[in-house]
Amino acid sequence: MARHMRERHAGSVAIEKGVRVQQIFAQPKTLVEVREPDEGPAEDITPVELYLEAALSRYKDTMTPKDETLPTDVGAAHLTPWLVRTGWVEHLGGLSPARLKALTDLPGLGGEEPALKRLCAWTVEVLRDCHLGAQAASCPTTIRCTISANTTADIGMKPESFDVQEATLTKYFRYWQHFLCYLFRASSDPVSSRLVLTDGQQEMVEDLKTCVSTATAETEAAVKEQLLRLSVSIFEQPLTSWAMKSPLIHFLSIQAINHHNKTFSTPQEFTPTLFGLIFVGRILMLEKAIPLASRADDEFVPHFRKYHQEHLISGSLSTMRELISIRAYGMSIAANQHSKPTCHWSRDWSQLYYLEHVISMEKVRSMSKPIIQLAQTELLEHLVARPPSYLQTRDPSKFVDNLTWCANEQCFADLNDNGLKGGGERVLRWLQEGGKLDGMLTVSGPVQFAYQNVQTYIDHVENFLDRLMFLCHTLGGMPARGTEFATLKIRNSWTTMRNFYVVNGTLMFLTEYHKGQSRTESPKLIPRFVPQEVAQLAIAYIADVQPFVDFLDNAMQLGSVTTSKHVMWGWKSKTRDTEHLSKTLAKFTGAHLGVALTVASWRQVAITVERDRVRPSMDAVHREFSDLQAGHSEAIAEHHYGVRADLLSSLSDSTMRQMRTVSERWHRFMLQGRFPIPHRPVTIIVDDSQPPLAQAVVPTITPIEPDSSTLHFTPRPQPGRGDEQTRLRMS
Repeated sequence: MARHMRERHAGSVAIEKGVRVQQIFAQPKTLVEVREPDEGPAEDITPVELYLEAALSRYKDTMTPKDETLPTDVGAAHLTPWLVRTGWVEHLGGLSPARLKALTDLPGLGGEEPALKRLCAWTVEVLRDCHLGAQAASCPTTIRCTISANTTADIGMKPESFDVQEATLTKYFRYWQHFLCYLFRASSDPVSSRLVLTDGQQEMVEDLKTCVSTATAETEAAVKEQLLRLSVSIFEQPLTSWAMKSPLIHFLSIQAINHHNKTFSTPQEFTPTLFGLIFVGRILMLEKAIPLASRADDEFVPHFRKYHQEHLISGSLSTMRELISIRAYGMSIAANQHSKPTCHWSRDWSQLYYLEHVISMEKVRSMSKPIIQLAQTELLEHLVARPPSYLQTRDPSKFVDNLTWCANEQCFADLNDNGLKGGGERVLRWLQEGGKLDGMLTVSGPVQFAYQNVQTYIDHVENFLDRLMFLCHTLGGMPARGTEFATLKIRNSWTTMRNFYVVNGTLMFLTEYHKGQSRTESPKLIPRFVPQEVAQLAIAYIADVQPFVDFLDNAMQLGSVTTSKHVMWGWKSKTRDTEHLSKTLAKFTGAHLGVALTVASWRQVAITVERDRVRPSMDAVHREFSDLQAGHSEAIAEHHYGVRADLLSSLSDSTMRQMRTVSERWHRFMLQGRFPIPHRPVTIIVDDSQPPLAQAVVPTITPIEPDSSTLHFTPRPQPGRGDEQTRLRMS
């Protein structure tokens, strides 16, 4: 009983009338006296002990999480210019962030709030229709150049790009779903959340609530039209005084609450939300101003320009103008504020501290070899049934390639000179010779491939691909971004060329850097090279394994589980996207480093390691190419990312040779080649007690304490070189 009370009720000790008690039942309230075991009757508690224990109990109560409210009466000294401009703190002070979050949350998976679930589904349909209208051929470049302009002078400068990735589009649409859910819930009691609605907006919201709740298949189209009108009216609302009178600007202040950190979002964190809402507003207002169904002639262009002047341009009095203004201010702050460092080194450079994690350099440099060995074993034993000498036959030094060959469905394995054609038939024969094929066939009844046994082979292919994906990403040089790496192609298609090439006896994969393409309208080509062991694995997969899996698909009509002919990491039923790459990196780094790193975090770690451990031995040219391979320039490598368009807009032999050198130095480091420990900066102290130097001196350094960082000068004579020289010793 005593042990149970200590373990299960230790936190419920209280003082009642000078006696330590624990409550064990709530109804009826039951208290028991607490005594130390095996000590007989409880000793008297002195007044000092009683007072301190009561004070400690009150202190623990204050530390217990409660339903907090946002701060009020915050002094100007505690407000950043960003918070002063947005007015969030003043507007939301005293409100419960938990309650505000509950008002903005999307409806749950259960059966509650069916009307809101219907509203969210229709919201996505309305926004997708508007997005299709913005992408339609009937939306000419003139309109795109107008809608992207924030000022009159910008009209015609750059067309708006409505071609965004599906994941980004879903995120943008979700912002508007959150807003409409908040509007529906908070409009019932707007005062408690400080929501301000005009009479017209209140009426439209209430009508939409009724229509959504009672909608039928016949009235669905009318409800969607009503939803479109309400959404557009929010963006069109004029702001002649206080910005928070706009429901959308008010909603922004709620979205700015970082519930995890219990802070307001910084400009760097919040500008993506503003980009999403502005994108949603533009496609909605474009559909309102020039509906897709009425774009039969060019008369709508002058009409849209007039609409643009009234609602979408800086200087107008609409809610959209305020969104654009806040975004511009946030971007200017973010551009002038460097991000805080995420990585720093131990004194002996043996450990890297990434955020709160400690990463051993010895583990980083040793993690690739066992993964390479496992991938080789997987390939030889389960996928091709060949001896280890097979890997030498897939060495890139044995093959040639034509970088300009753009024939559809072709890659270097299809060149006659390489002798790699017929990979499917070749692996089929090898598996039969090695006795592996028998286990994949049924012997009872008609002979055919057994799905379950073939699935085992496919599982081995999946494991092999995960390891190969990890090795190419971590050993290819400075890592690419996830979206670039996940879409690498092994064969040409109707629309794009492949990314894998054999160049001068090495395997190169070429990524297209798209981060600034919306501004420059041209991708940047970045070559990366993998080490020989990984190149052998990749060539074996491209030339042998993938064609055999394609053969299995044809023989069994698997369809949903086999690899794609074009995408290196893709399957017909799913794509190894950035999320999958992050999970793969986290799995292997977690196992070998003790820290699960994603695409973004590995990129931070790899760039830091290369900059501080590999780069010091490079010359200036290779340092610059190293930054370019990572996708940023040397001048801003430690703060922001950018690209030198003049070096990456085309691919030349010189660029490939420089990038190959950068990748090879990274290979040597990651595969435990020799790299010197960087020298730390030293502080030099001159001993003025000695006479001044009469002539040129020759410094010599005699380290005594390796961890010391201060050098002490004292002059001493140097035979044959004058009367004095400089002597350095560690102090």
